Amino acid sequence: MDLADIVSVCIFCRTQRTALGLLGLIMLLPHYRYLTILLASAVACVGLNASAEHLFLQFKRMSLSWTYTGLAMAALLIMCLQLIAIFEKDKKQQPKNQALPAD
Repeated sequence: MDLADIVSVCIFCRTQRTALGLLGLIMLLPHYRYLTILLASAVACVGLNASAEHLFLQFKRMSLSWTYTGLAMAALLIMCLQLIAIFEKDKKQQPKNQALPAD
């Protein structure tokens, strides 16, 4: 998107795209239970914070153009869904509690 000049050079936009890319990469890599959750949570916090700040800045200036506000909302939604998918992946890989044999 940067090379095609679709989006402007904005620190919020770059942070959001970086967080989206890193979360996507985390989803593709092998899952290590606590390390993956910790890393994904840290990246998502940075990305969600940048996205929320970007939205609040747009609302403050009352310049609600679809390009910036829509992309910021989409980034916010996609990061939330990626984080949910990573947490659900962790839930599926947890061992089931097996019943102990009765004595």
